[in-house]
Amino acid sequence: MAIATASAQDQYAEALKEIETNSLALAAYREQAEAQKLEGKVGLTPSDPEVEVGLLWGSPEAIGRRQDVSISQELDFPTVYVHLSRLSHLKGLSADHLYAARRMQLLLEAKKLLIEMVSQNALASIYDAHLEGATRMAEAYEKMELTGEASRLDLNKALLNLARAESLCREAAMERERIATELQRLNGGKPIDFQTSSYATPLLPADFEAWRTAMHERNPEMLLLNAEADTRDREVKLARAEGLPRLKLGYMGEFTDGENYQGITLGLSIPLWENRGKVRHAKAAALYSRTEALDAMTAYDLSLCNLYHKARSLEETVEAFKQTLQAGETRLMLQKAFNAGEISLAEYVVETDYLIEAETSLIEAQRDLELVMAELGAPDL
Repeated sequence: MAIATASAQDQYAEALKEIETNSLALAAYREQAEAQKLEGKVGLTPSDPEVEVGLLWGSPEAIGRRQDVSISQELDFPTVYVHLSRLSHLKGLSADHLYAARRMQLLLEAKKLLIEMVSQNALASIYDAHLEGATRMAEAYEKMELTGEASRLDLNKALLNLARAESLCREAAMERERIATELQRLNGGKPIDFQTSSYATPLLPADFEAWRTAMHERNPEMLLLNAEADTRDREVKLARAEGLPRLKLGYMGEFTDGENYQGITLGLSIPLWENRGKVRHAKAAALYSRTEALDAMTAYDLSLCNLYHKARSLEETVEAFKQTLQAGETRLMLQKAFNAGEISLAEYVVETDYLIEAETSLIEAQRDLELVMAELGAPDL
């Protein structure tokens, strides 16, 4: 799904790649995933063999000594090992999906901050231009007030306009600093230089239904829920297999001064009570997991629909603002009208406020649209 032009999108990708490389949280998640995979491989082999040696002294001493040796190995029913192996594989998949889900959420948080930074960069550009003009105007009115060409009231209006312009610049600078700090936190403590100040035209998917299906198949959170449900189903099969008898094979020898006895031993463990209730518990856990997955997928599907319709509405809002502002022509016409004396200083200040408010609204609408698109495209991060 295309979201921005090549240059802007490349700059998002570059910053996100840097964050993925430097993020301490992602490094910890990778180690945790590896630990979970290794944990899933524990217990796949049969239990350890048992060796017993006995040395007995006879009484009276004339009957001599006796030595006993026994070696035994307990084995579960063969299907137990099959299910354990498949469970290990499923747990490995879950670990991978969990890491991918955490990565997606971290990069989505980072991308949202980058989108916020674009809006603040754009606002800073507008406010800086406004400050420059307000400064020139205030300086001009100070000179005019000295020569009597302008009243003190007009000078006060120019100074108030300058003070408001300075306030807007300070607010934008503080917000940019806040976002930069958050990005630095995500980037392992390293600062990120991100200067993009304009949004590209987003492109919503043409075939929404096909795209929505693809998002379900790629979203790691949905894949994690499915893997966990598959794990619970496999645990039901394992619980049933563990209810089958266990076999115990071994060797036993008895050695005395005059006689020796040796041979094989065979035992059977019948789980009459130990496994009671385990299958029912596994079934209940599997049903819960499947229901949870279905609920999450339904919620995700509805979320995609809502975000898609919100994006459509924001597209219309952005286009309406663009047509009204006419790509900067309004500001130029306002300046010309003031210079020509067609409007007073008070009218110029009021109209400038309206213009700044409209330009801010356009940037905010573009930002909101980009944020929605980021949510929609999160599985592709």
